[in-house]
Amino acid sequence: MKKLFLLSILSFLNSCVANSQESIIGNQFSDHKRVAILEDFEKVSDTTFYINQGIDNEYSLLNLKKDNNDLIVYSLINSAPNEKRSYMILDTLMIKLKNSEKITIGYCEFDLRNQETGNIIALVETIDNKKMFNQNIKAAWRANSNTGKIEKIENIENLQCFNAWYNGEVGRINYDELKN
Repeated sequence: MKKLFLLSILSFLNSCVANSQESIIGNQFSDHKRVAILEDFEKVSDTTFYINQGIDNEYSLLNLKKDNNDLIVYSLINSAPNEKRSYMILDTLMIKLKNSEKITIGYCEFDLRNQETGNIIALVETIDNKKMFNQNIKAAWRANSNTGKIEKIENIENLQCFNAWYNGEVGRINYDELKN
C-alpha cells in the first residue's frame, strides 16, 4: 500500500512538473516581460533565423537569464504588415551554466564555410577572446522547424563554432584554424 501511495505521489508530482513546463508552449507575446513565468528573466540575446532562406517562416531563439540559469525560448514570429511583431512559443530549453560556460546561438554549424542557418544552440567553454573559433563545445541543440522542438544534437564531433566573443585583431575569417 505504501509503495502504491508513493508511486501515485511521484506520478502526480511528475505530471505537475510536465504541465508547468508546457504551460507557456503555444502562448503568444510581444514582450517576454508580459509573460508571468518569464517576467523575472533578463534578455541576453535574440536571434532570428529563416529556413531555406525563402522567408516562408521566421523563427526566434530568445536567450533569457536568471541567476545561473539560461532559458532558451524557441518561437515562430508572426509579423503581419501594420501589426506589432509577436512570438508564438514552440518550445523551451533550460540550461544551468557553470562559471566557465556560455551559451552561443547562431554561431555554430557543421560546415561554417557553406552553411548559415542560425538554428543551433551551443554550450561552450569560455576561451581566449583573441581566438576566432571556439573548439570547446560541451553540448548542442537544434531548433527544428519541422517538429517545432529544440532537439539535442547527439554527435557534436564535427560541429564548428565562431567565437561569439571574438575581440581579436584579424578582420578576415581564417577557416584554416578550424578543425576538420
